[in-house]
Amino acid sequence: MIGPLVRHLRDVTEQIERTGDIGLTAIGIGHPVGQYYTDGITIDSPAELEEAVVQLIDRLLKQPS
Repeated sequence: MIGPLVRHLRDVTEQIERTGDIGLTAIGIGHPVGQYYTDGITIDSPAELEEAVVQLIDRLLKQPS
């Protein structure tokens, strides 16, 4: 059974992603975020955060508008 906060998170992210006007991306540190966000990255430690953010920004800038 999922709790009300998890259910709310899923509902809100699905609604935002469905409109297509806003792109959501998440980075989970030691926690898989793919179950909540279509575009989610999971890293193992905070030390990996800088590299993950740089790669994410690079990927987003290369996407067609």
